[in-house]
Amino acid sequence: MKPDKKNAIHTLKNLISNDQNRINKIFCENCGENLVFTFKNGDVLFHIPLSKILECLLIAEAEGQVPEIEECWWNQLEALYPNIEYLRIELKSD
Repeated sequence: MKPDKKNAIHTLKNLISNDQNRINKIFCENCGENLVFTFKNGDVLFHIPLSKILECLLIAEAEGQVPEIEECWWNQLEALYPNIEYLRIELKSD
């Protein structure tokens, strides 16, 4: 592995390690979250739970920005993420 890439990975690991309290808080505030993604913008980390990313995908689908996703896939997600069901109902009523 190239030294620059190795340093970048080391730096990112340190940032995540230093941000562990905020990551833990996200899991506590969003009980039931199975996965939280960590993104980096400059030296700032921010975290987005999978449920929020799925909500964005659902909105993008409703707006025609991504191809239509099979109904059975969304139905399976509703069992894991009840907020998906509520958002689907809201989007259909608009």
